[in-house]
Amino acid sequence: MPLFPEALQTFIPFLAFALSVVGIIYGSLVAMMREDIKKAGLLTRLLLTWVS
Repeated sequence: MPLFPEALQTFIPFLAFALSVVGIIYGSLVAMMREDIKKAGLLTRLLLTWVS
């Protein structure tokens, strides 16, 4: 991001951690609501690779 390079370098680890935690929580909630566990595992893996 060319607008705030110093701030982005400072906050990228925190942002990545926060998005990862949100992805894990969302994935676990989707897995609990799904009846088909194979689809839930696929959704969780897709979400975690997208967040990471």
